[in-house]
Amino acid sequence: MEDAGATRFFAVLALVVLAGFSLRVAYVVTVTRDDDHLYDATYYELQARAIANGNGYTDPFVLLRDPDRHEPAADHPPLTVFALLPAAFVEDRDTSQVAMRLTMVVFGTATIALVGLLARRLATDHPGDRFGDRFGDAVGITAAVLAALDPNLWMNDGLIMSETLSVLLTVAVLAMVYRVLRGGASWRWLLALGAVTGLGMLARAEFALYLPFLVVPAVWIGARGDRRGALRASAIAIGATVLVVTPWVAFNLSRFEDPTLISTNDGLAIAAANCPGTYGGSLLGWGDVFPPCAVARGDLEQSVYNSRNRDKGLRYMVDHVDRLPKVVAARIGRAFSLYRVEQGAQFGVLEGRPEWATWLGTAVIWMLMPLSIVGGVVLRRRKVPIWPLVVPIVAVVAVIALLSGGLARYRAVAEPSFVILGAVGIVAIAASLRNGTHRVDGDEVDAELQATPAAR
Repeated sequence: MEDAGATRFFAVLALVVLAGFSLRVAYVVTVTRDDDHLYDATYYELQARAIANGNGYTDPFVLLRDPDRHEPAADHPPLTVFALLPAAFVEDRDTSQVAMRLTMVVFGTATIALVGLLARRLATDHPGDRFGDRFGDAVGITAAVLAALDPNLWMNDGLIMSETLSVLLTVAVLAMVYRVLRGGASWRWLLALGAVTGLGMLARAEFALYLPFLVVPAVWIGARGDRRGALRASAIAIGATVLVVTPWVAFNLSRFEDPTLISTNDGLAIAAANCPGTYGGSLLGWGDVFPPCAVARGDLEQSVYNSRNRDKGLRYMVDHVDRLPKVVAARIGRAFSLYRVEQGAQFGVLEGRPEWATWLGTAVIWMLMPLSIVGGVVLRRRKVPIWPLVVPIVAVVAVIALLSGGLARYRAVAEPSFVILGAVGIVAIAASLRNGTHRVDGDEVDAELQATPAAR
């Protein structure tokens, strides 16, 4: 009976994943393949093509002006560029660009499957009983459906940007963290957790926050009071992260004038978010990457340009710290589609995001946020730790509050948490309504689901 239930779950999950893949391919073919705006995606595409053409990791925009001039570049961490390399070897540019978009589609589709599996595991009362909990099956399928249909995910998957990889790696880290929390994780699990966290840092530098606030706490909790074991496990996980990131950091330290670790983009983000234009008026809480907010580039070497932007932005922030609370509130409101949504939808077009898709995404996140609260309550009653799911949300808030303007795509790594918690909320509410009660309790939901013909 349990094997039949497992077979049914995986069959339905496969259909959901296939539907999500088809939706993303259709979106690429009908919408994003015609996107010709100049934004970060252009860098990723040109950088991958520069490497494929034998020019190495050099500034692709400089190469466009002077093919014989090679200047070091680290505008963004390198993982997205490396993921695009196979498609970059395709000679025809239009075909190559579509192949790059479809590469992101593949990673986005993997996220659907992983979200479904993780949600199922979290909603299963007994981790050792893989197939006996119908509540877990229902939550897993619901989460996968949400991940497949959520515009906040498939909009990213149709673009040549880092968000898709960041989301996939976030879900992978969360899945491994929950395994470590159960205790008894082998050194292989710890190595994998650290390595995936390091890969995440090579996609988005903010992943560095996962190490102290997600990975290390999970290791210590999983150690069950064994301090020596916790220290050893932490060293393994942290060491794996360092091992993955070190080659890129060493490469950067050897080629730039000013010290550069992960990327040369943090300075521009800080300067864009902290200037007169974004501390008031219609762009309150936004980011303006053009002068006078940012430093004029001129002939400045990339790391020097980054340092000057960082200094300028931080100096402005310190000088206007009294206005910072209002600015931070606006940034967070923008990032979570709660403030000046219409303006964000209009500006999103410049980053390959159609207004209609942004508004659909806004409707979905408005629905998921209250459902996530319900889902969190249900999981807590079932004694499932929800803090790992909260960490990506807090990380987004922290980065936006301290460093950057409030773009909705910056919350990408928080989307899986909303999807998983929202799925728990949906299933719990639906089951309680069928049962004729107003309580959303995990045990009552299980009893109701087990009593349905489908469960039997």
